[in-house]
Amino acid sequence: MIFLGFPKGVKGYQFMRCSNNSVHIGTKAMFDETLFPKAQGFTLPRYTSVHLPKNGRDSKDEYSEFSEEELPSRNTRRSSTPHHKRAPSPLSDGSESDDEEPPRRPAEVPRQGERTTRSGRQVKVPTRSGNVYGETKAPTDIIRENASEKSFRKTIGESPTRKSPRVLQKSTKGDPGPSSAAHREPSKERVPPPASQAKREKKKRINTDGEESTETDDVTSEEEVDSLLTGNQKGKDKASLAELCQDGGVGFFDYLLAQAVPLVEDEKLPNTKSPRDWTFRDIQRMPESEQREWKLAMAEEIDALKSRKVFELVELPHGRRTIRGRWVFDVKSDGRKRARYVAKGFSQVEGIDFEALFSPVVRYESVRFIFALAALFGWYMTAVDVKTAFLYGKLDEEIYMDQPKGFHVKGQERKVYRLHRAIYGLKQAARAWWLELEKSVRKLGFIRLHSDSGIFLYRDHKGVVIMVAYVDDIIFFGLKSLCDQKKKEFMATWECRDLGTPTEFLSMTIQYDGDKIQLDQTKYLEKVLERFGMTNAKPARTPMVEGYYPEKHEGPNNAVLTRKYQSVIGSLLYLMLGTRPDIAYAVTKMAQHCANPTEEHLQKALYIMKYLAGTRKYTLVFEGRKGMGQGLESYTDSDYAQDPTHRLSQTGNLVLLASGAVSWKSYTQKSIATSSTEAEYMALSDCAKQIIWLRILLKELGMPMKVSTPIYVDNQGAIFNASNPVQERRTKHIDVRYHLIRQYVENDEVSLFYIPTDQNPADIFTKPLGRVKFELFRKSLGLVFH
Repeated sequence: MIFLGFPKGVKGYQFMRCSNNSVHIGTKAMFDETLFPKAQGFTLPRYTSVHLPKNGRDSKDEYSEFSEEELPSRNTRRSSTPHHKRAPSPLSDGSESDDEEPPRRPAEVPRQGERTTRSGRQVKVPTRSGNVYGETKAPTDIIRENASEKSFRKTIGESPTRKSPRVLQKSTKGDPGPSSAAHREPSKERVPPPASQAKREKKKRINTDGEESTETDDVTSEEEVDSLLTGNQKGKDKASLAELCQDGGVGFFDYLLAQAVPLVEDEKLPNTKSPRDWTFRDIQRMPESEQREWKLAMAEEIDALKSRKVFELVELPHGRRTIRGRWVFDVKSDGRKRARYVAKGFSQVEGIDFEALFSPVVRYESVRFIFALAALFGWYMTAVDVKTAFLYGKLDEEIYMDQPKGFHVKGQERKVYRLHRAIYGLKQAARAWWLELEKSVRKLGFIRLHSDSGIFLYRDHKGVVIMVAYVDDIIFFGLKSLCDQKKKEFMATWECRDLGTPTEFLSMTIQYDGDKIQLDQTKYLEKVLERFGMTNAKPARTPMVEGYYPEKHEGPNNAVLTRKYQSVIGSLLYLMLGTRPDIAYAVTKMAQHCANPTEEHLQKALYIMKYLAGTRKYTLVFEGRKGMGQGLESYTDSDYAQDPTHRLSQTGNLVLLASGAVSWKSYTQKSIATSSTEAEYMALSDCAKQIIWLRILLKELGMPMKVSTPIYVDNQGAIFNASNPVQERRTKHIDVRYHLIRQYVENDEVSLFYIPTDQNPADIFTKPLGRVKFELFRKSLGLVFH
């Protein structure tokens, strides 16, 4: 009979008899989904089990067309014995006949997870032939089972097994529920058959009745796997594997991954994005090819230490202690692998292991100022990188250090390094290198400037050479022939890498467009955005919402939030100090809350990154003489009593050269101003100090300014008080140090001019502006989209 569906208005089932095509309706029915009357080569049985006679039947029944092995079984695996004991028919009287009984179906027991209808029949998932997710399970069920298993293993901390699960023996009594030894029945998806049935391992288990039964192990042997992967299988096995490869899907992936051998057993490989966090043990767990490259870099470091005569292998004197060391790894921007053996300087004791620590470096303002001069005058530039610079510094202290891991001298493992020269990580290493550098360049004819200790000047009848040094990164500016000569002499003193025309300095990328020089920190910005997950963030038009002023948090401190907030602000500060003056106010204002931030503060700091994500291609441009390059000029402004807690005013100033910003500042004043004029007067005095320093720097470079430097301010009262040395009732309480502006004006070093507030670009450093004003003043900073 064929099931047609459910009749309307009747609780029952509708069928059609195949013999005469008559329709019948019944309230109860038993479905046998393993039999299908329209199947090819199938002989229609004389009757079904529903119409079995009570007194038994002939041995030739509806199952006579099947062999003994083809009889379906749902709750037990096919036993190795040739016959099974059948359960009595539910329609029979329970008496056993001496005559030969036809084989009957065992009682079906619902498995765990199987559903049954109210009528008692089981809901069977239809077979999906050729389905890549499995033939007997729906894709959603497979995903749900995998997710629950992963969650369970993650909870108990167990690593996933690499072998296929074994099929456990079910109870022959048909008890509901899974076996106590297994939490789920393995999937019956199609997998390649083994090369030989004889190679399968057979295990015996004892069922609940005490009977002994055999079970076939489903784990494929290594020989079978090799034969399947190399194509040595034949016949049906080869066809099955070819079909599995063609279909793909979860079964094929599980088959391949089950045979995969991990590079490192039971350990994770180090994070490739942060090589500076690696240890020597992490290098040992890498593949052989990568280990070889890193060990070569470590060997180069040891050779450099030996060639510089940095250490001497000695016995540790009695009563002395050693300083431990470690390997530090890094990948340079050009792809070079760098390994450094550094000392753990935090273990040094002041007065015993070191004395003085100070080591000067060139200022960011000075670097941008020199680049602006190079754009105006068309100077030639060339750069070098001193190799292992710190190893040149001589030590006055007696310091001992452990031998590096992986490079102990055979037979002298207990000896230690006696350091004669500085090594990376020592507290005094930077100062020792700086003293050696200053001595060497002085012999080459250079003199150190007083206005900036990181700038050296060489002058003769041919011209001038300016050398800018930041630790081991050196750039020469000036006449081409003279610069090449001095660079050659410098490289003869120190082992250097000739970089040619500089393309990067202090993480700032340097680009050239005619007589223009462009600086940007796009590479560093990309790393920052990726680190904090802001690469694809929706861009913001301004770095801070107009009119927003952060409030101080007095509640308890959240340590995790504080660390993340400080990391965000530190990254933004590095960008602001380098090439992004447009975020100066937002960063300095949010940096005031690093001690005890809130979630609101963190979101506002990330809002600055949203702005940077949309303006990551902006560069700081210095124009040449052929373009729109201008001389030295400055702007200043203040926002009166902006701080809602202490009522302090906000000050901002800007210095331009070659139409680009070389110096900018945004900060809160130290004392309370009683009027807007007083606040502008104090801001004007601080801006004049920056101008005087730049004029001194130009004078030491041999380019003294013969005219005064203009300062633009938007307050007439401040201009009057700075130009007229008078004492009034409203200004007599101002600190004496702010009156220094009067002397600069009197000496004709600076000149003051009024500018309307709507045209003053320094306003961008004093308050959160709206989009229109912000974008207008941003153009005045020299920031151009590249």
